[in-house]
Amino acid sequence: MYGIILYTVMSVILWMNMDCASTLIVTDDHFTELETNIQALKQKTSALEDTNTVLRQEIIELKRKIPVLQGKHRPVVFTAQFSQASVDNIAQRDTLRFDNVRINLGNGYNPGSGVFRAPLSGVYQFLLQTVSKPRQFLALEILRQGVVVSEAFTYQGVDSDWGDIGFCAVILSLDIGDDVYIRNRLDNGGLYGLHWTQFSGVLLSS
Repeated sequence: MYGIILYTVMSVILWMNMDCASTLIVTDDHFTELETNIQALKQKTSALEDTNTVLRQEIIELKRKIPVLQGKHRPVVFTAQFSQASVDNIAQRDTLRFDNVRINLGNGYNPGSGVFRAPLSGVYQFLLQTVSKPRQFLALEILRQGVVVSEAFTYQGVDSDWGDIGFCAVILSLDIGDDVYIRNRLDNGGLYGLHWTQFSGVLLSS
């Protein structure tokens, strides 16, 4: 009787040990799988960090380029006139200061000096229109960096009571900071102001 009981107890203990061993084996396999997954996640994380670093560098570069791109596409155009109806006794080689600015996108034109300074590099077109006083010979020059690039002449004759219209246009390639302005070539010039005499410029391409 005791032998049967002892045999039964030993069988149960042996079964329990085998089951625990099996459980331990399964647990070890799980740890191995987890370690493999963790290594794979570490590799993916490292790759994502590298990608993130590259993207940050690209964002920094794009932020740096944004002001430049915005500058390249902003309009540059101006038109200026004289506020007086009559402008007399313009000395030889005087720069004409068109004080009534109608439009000045890009802020390139300075009414205090009469000089347009290019805010952007590019191709510009400049227009000069003037009406001279009767019986006066007027010669107005467009200058780029101190060099004459175009000129408008007016002369109606000594017997005329009417003024003469002069007009010139020029297309120039300018660098940032280049100056363009109007200068009187002769002495004691006189002209009609307001809308009759105008200086204009526009950026065609940058």
